[in-house]
Amino acid sequence: MISFVNHSIQIVALISNVRTVNTVTSSLAEYYPLRSGLSMEALTPRDQFLQSLDRCIENEKFIPAFYDRFLSTSDEIRDKFHHTDFEQQNKMLLRSLKLAAGATAGDPESLRELQERARTHDRNHLNIEAQHYNIWLESVIETVHEFDEEWSENVESTWRTILGYVISYMVKRY
Repeated sequence: MISFVNHSIQIVALISNVRTVNTVTSSLAEYYPLRSGLSMEALTPRDQFLQSLDRCIENEKFIPAFYDRFLSTSDEIRDKFHHTDFEQQNKMLLRSLKLAAGATAGDPESLRELQERARTHDRNHLNIEAQHYNIWLESVIETVHEFDEEWSENVESTWRTILGYVISYMVKRY
């Protein structure tokens, strides 16, 4: 009888532990679906983009590496950043990348900010031409490829889609 009770207690404890593990796993899947075993295809493009961005910015060298790559593409681009405060610019880039994800998802605040960024980058202000955006995009893609340990064709496609939408918007308002 005692053996039966001991086994029953062990089974109840085991079931309780399994429930706890399942509850924790379910909770983590809500916040980290990719790392909890769900495929990239189960996520929205916005979520895929933001998860990739999060993986990249875990390394504090990500944004400086992007600017090193981007500024090395031409004297013209380097000259556009001649008087830039890169501490501030790094924060702005991160904000802009998050803004891109929000805008493509239809977030009203992100769309409003995107409209303002298009105005500040037009021919009457910073004068950022279409070819500059193409160079910028390729620099971003190469840098993400370097820093995102889960890089794949799907991740690249997501970045190109999200940023392509924003670039198209900016170029149309040049």
